[in-house]
Amino acid sequence: MLFSSPTVVFAPNNPTLYAIADAALNLKQPYDSLRVVSLGVGSYPEPKSWRSLFKFLPSVSLIQKILGTNTCSMETLRSILFDNVKTVRISETFNEPEMATDLLETNLKKLNRLVQKGRDSFGKMNKPLENYY
Repeated sequence: MLFSSPTVVFAPNNPTLYAIADAALNLKQPYDSLRVVSLGVGSYPEPKSWRSLFKFLPSVSLIQKILGTNTCSMETLRSILFDNVKTVRISETFNEPEMATDLLETNLKKLNRLVQKGRDSFGKMNKPLENYY
């Protein structure tokens, strides 16, 4: 999704809020008929390695901060504006130091572990999702 105005172009990192608004306003669906499953990528510690040298580059550090802030802001707004819409958010926090990663991750073994963590995270939500309707 891409939203624009004469001075701002904004691509949301967590488009749940926009999906709900679109379904309700444009598709004329009542809020109580909506069911949302919001999938995130999770939260991870920052790596303590040579990649931290890139923190001085505004592009890498700034992008990560913007994406993280945007995700949290969108989820907070969704819960305030559309608290009557049933929503399941799947996005765990992984605090283990070995899970530290950022946008520059290239270690395939670690990336495969992250994919498995995501699958496990989704699997934990089977019960809530089964009773969702």
